[in-house]
Amino acid sequence: MITAAPFRVDAEEDGLVVTVEDASSPAWRSFMDASADVAEPFGSRFKIPMWAVATITWWWATAEARLAPPTLTGRAARALGTHARRANRLAEVLDADVDEWSSWPVSVTGPNGVLTLETPGGLGLSRTLRPFQADQVARLLRGGDGCNFSVPGSGKTTVAYAVWAALRAAGSLARTVVVAPLSAHESWHVEAAECFPEGATPRLTIRPERPGGEIVVVNYEMLQSDDELARYEAWLRGAPSMLVLDEAHRAKAGRTGIRGSAALRLGNVADHRFVLTGTPAPNGRADLAAMFDLAWPGSGQALVTDGRNRRCFVRATKSELGLPPQLLEVERVPLSGAHQHLYSAMVDSAQQSLLDPIVRRDLSRVGRIVMLLIQATTDPAALLDPAVPLSMTGDRPDATLSELALAAAGSVVPGKFVRVRQIVDENSALGRKTVVWASFRHHIDALARLLQDHSPAIVVGDTAPGPLRDAEVARFRHDESCRVLLATPQTLGEGISLHHECQHQVHVDRTYNAGVFLQSLDRTHRLGLDPNTTCRATLLVAEGTIDERIEARLSAKVAAMSAMLDDPDLMGLTVPDLDEPLSSTELLLGVDAGEALADLFDLGG
Repeated sequence: MITAAPFRVDAEEDGLVVTVEDASSPAWRSFMDASADVAEPFGSRFKIPMWAVATITWWWATAEARLAPPTLTGRAARALGTHARRANRLAEVLDADVDEWSSWPVSVTGPNGVLTLETPGGLGLSRTLRPFQADQVARLLRGGDGCNFSVPGSGKTTVAYAVWAALRAAGSLARTVVVAPLSAHESWHVEAAECFPEGATPRLTIRPERPGGEIVVVNYEMLQSDDELARYEAWLRGAPSMLVLDEAHRAKAGRTGIRGSAALRLGNVADHRFVLTGTPAPNGRADLAAMFDLAWPGSGQALVTDGRNRRCFVRATKSELGLPPQLLEVERVPLSGAHQHLYSAMVDSAQQSLLDPIVRRDLSRVGRIVMLLIQATTDPAALLDPAVPLSMTGDRPDATLSELALAAAGSVVPGKFVRVRQIVDENSALGRKTVVWASFRHHIDALARLLQDHSPAIVVGDTAPGPLRDAEVARFRHDESCRVLLATPQTLGEGISLHHECQHQVHVDRTYNAGVFLQSLDRTHRLGLDPNTTCRATLLVAEGTIDERIEARLSAKVAAMSAMLDDPDLMGLTVPDLDEPLSSTELLLGVDAGEALADLFDLGG
């Protein structure tokens, strides 16, 4: 039996407002249950963010046999109509024949009718698309929204510019916002000049005071300001628009994070949404669902379990790039006696601390313990930094650890540093440059002193972004006396190409964050690399330490992502067995502190 609709639905700028006539009705309770994860109740009203309008439409679809349609205001009807069009577009994507959608010619519908592009050459680019890029452009244009999960260094920016050119030519695009980490802004500027002939480049501005022109490039941090976010929402809403989220894993927290919420809000007002990242699922299926959500708001969880989701993204693998293999070499470095003594004492202290359930539930404290141990596997002197207290058992300084650290500082020559020096010397003698990654500023500073005769370029948190960072990267690229680049992967590990200058990188340490690791690997292994080049990455692992546990965890994460993306090339990156703003804890641990806890309890066992 069909009953009268108990709801009135109105729309505000940032969401739908649902008002109920009878808060005790079974229909209202059912709606509250269905909307619990996304809607905020206040009295007899519910507010649903625009990015989550799938909730009300899905719920109503399941209830329509017994309930009359809700009462909709004009604004609400328009909002739901927009969502319905997007849902229909997604349904077409899921039902698509991938081979057919990858073919040319491609027809693009605009306000003046249908524009048919016979070949990729009709896009007006000065750069010739590679076959896999042309296939990707065709699929993304037909989908209207989409995800490009191609490996880093495969030309995702070029593909995005090609899609932009086609939509602009059809008249269905006037404004574009690109959200990208600061390290990637250079690429958007350089690629625009290389993709388009002189005089035809888009009017592009980077981090302007106010949006304008055709393409605006901003960083995720800018959108943490409510005023800035509202300004860009209004700008996108004012004309046919596109949102591009570059290195979109930066927003994988979705609605629970500041960056993710901002990205979802922008995506709601944009006519087209494209998500770019080479590492869409570094820590599992939840990451992949978040990426799908950014392209099709409200559909991420459903898509991640849909067997057809392979049609929702394009991905170029390493094999398609025609690159030489990247050789991953694990070198196990033994600890000296004094170093081992201090490290073992730290493990004992950590395990005692973690017996306290309050400590185990505190992600920030677990993270600090993990970071201390990772630092200690490389250099005990790092623990003497007053900004990194030794105590693990509370606020009381641990005298035993302090004494051991003071003694070790004078007697330990860090084995990893010695090995880095040897590698840099060997490469320099052959006329080659080296990139050295280390997660901690102390290690970068120590290596800078050790390698000062190689005139190291240094990029860490306080040298990025801006002129100082650009100058250091330029010095590494062009100054022959600068033989080594020292950088933290969290600062320079994405959005920049170093493959023309260097083909050997060294990882002094690594963390549980698989995304950071994979992104940094690809700085020297990218499209355009000479196929006869030997490309190497040396991974230093301290024997008998947490380094070995991290090595195993990263291997498992890479293998899992390979299976999810149907990309056997990623299996080749499995580390061989001799294998909102982001907080420091999230940066180092990824999303799951549970695995770090398990490893800490097992150390020494």
